[in-house]
Amino acid sequence: MKYWLINIVQGKYRCWDDFYTYGFISAGHDAPPSDSLGNINCGDYVFAYIQPKGIIGIGVVEGEAELARQCEIEGEFIAKDESGTFSKSKLEDIMLKRPYLLEDSNNPLIGEWIVKVKWISGSKKPKKLKELPKIELAAEEITDKTILKNIESIFGLNCV
Repeated sequence: MKYWLINIVQGKYRCWDDFYTYGFISAGHDAPPSDSLGNINCGDYVFAYIQPKGIIGIGVVEGEAELARQCEIEGEFIAKDESGTFSKSKLEDIMLKRPYLLEDSNNPLIGEWIVKVKWISGSKKPKKLKELPKIELAAEEITDKTILKNIESIFGLNCV
């Protein structure tokens, strides 16, 4: 099991509300580059990180990275046309706050990549931690035991 800081870049393509509501993280459109999402495995822990504010959510990975258009999410969803509810749905059929996430979603080079996450904790206000690094990629593995202990103490986890 590994621990990852996930660079949550909000804007045209993505927002924390969609991530938390529908159980995923994403990156693509080169902002930030999505390659590092491919290193995350089922069972790994992710810490959603809004730089430089802090960690906004903690979750466990439930699937490997896949292109947005291929991704199916489980949960209780209302169809875009409000024709009913579904327990499993493709992202393109869900009422996302940031539907632009699906632009270029069949193109592995520039499209958005999705990793499914079961959120353990999440909030609207990030929790500031000491010594969190600046990250450039979509995901960076946390190997520094001091950072993990800091996260443990703030969130009541047992990582180390």
